[in-house]
Amino acid sequence: MLAEEKPTVSLMMKTIPISRPITSTAASHSPIPKTTNQPRVEVAPRPQVDEKTLKLQNELYVLLVKQRNGLAQDTGYTPHSIASNKVLLDMAKIRPSTKDSLLKLEDFPQAKVEKFGNTFLEIITDFCNKTDFKMDEFPQILIRKTVEDMQSELMKLNETQRYSYMMFELQHNSLEEVASQRGLKTSTVVTHMCEAIRNGLAVNVQRLGVTPQIEQMVTQAIRGPEIQSDISRLTKIKDHLPMYIEYNHIKVVIALLTLKYGQRVLQTGELVLREPGSHSESSSEAVSSVSPPKLSQSKSDVSKIAATSQSTNSLQSSGVKRKIPSWMTGNKPTLSKKMRANSLFR
Repeated sequence: MLAEEKPTVSLMMKTIPISRPITSTAASHSPIPKTTNQPRVEVAPRPQVDEKTLKLQNELYVLLVKQRNGLAQDTGYTPHSIASNKVLLDMAKIRPSTKDSLLKLEDFPQAKVEKFGNTFLEIITDFCNKTDFKMDEFPQILIRKTVEDMQSELMKLNETQRYSYMMFELQHNSLEEVASQRGLKTSTVVTHMCEAIRNGLAVNVQRLGVTPQIEQMVTQAIRGPEIQSDISRLTKIKDHLPMYIEYNHIKVVIALLTLKYGQRVLQTGELVLREPGSHSESSSEAVSSVSPPKLSQSKSDVSKIAATSQSTNSLQSSGVKRKIPSWMTGNKPTLSKKMRANSLFR
């Protein structure tokens, strides 16, 4: 009753003019576009896939997964050690018809092709015959042919290395874009670029994050008294460098130094860089020598390289062990059955 007896109070609001516009919180914190002179990176559009093709790819992928799981139960291997999901997806998209085509798939080495390849090929071939699905649909990269020297150097790389090189250097995709489009790790793409450098192909190392300062620091560390040109252990090199220098930077610099000076394998198994200006080495000190590749070589140089290759093969057959890092050879380590079953090595 007391509340009802209180008189009604009316308020009048006066509009106050504002001399400056009000900006919202979101607008005030929005990033301001910066004008840079860097070229714009354009990603090549991916080809459109029709619904029927996608449906068939999914059906084939399901069959391949069932086959892989069955192989895992029969052999005792883990499913991922037989073939990863990415490999099965590539099989469903590309549909290889032969073992040679299977070898072109990423992360499916020859050992797995020999052991499990026929089983997967039977599934793929039978499915494609029933559905009239085209096989061996590998992605095509169209590039303009350049000088013959570049073409010959490109052919020294394997197919997956060429693919990464053409996307990065010729199509000017960034390192992250190449890794994303190919479904690879950035470190794997960097390894491909290092192989291109060692084979004499032009690579913009600054786009890989290697500035002249970083190149100089890594070179000084490798040539220093602690490392003594030993490039077989990257961790040992990184321990003598600042934290911001990554393993990928070290790999690129080693590739540049290998191209310039060459490398050799000692009897103790270490892989070391050759010294500047040294064109000969003691037979008691070195096991084999790898000369830096050149764009043009005389017949005598070719014969020397062939002789070196023969001597290396004979040494390998004699049982001499060499400690060459797998990232420099491009070969993946062979795991035992027990190691494959252990989750640590997956």
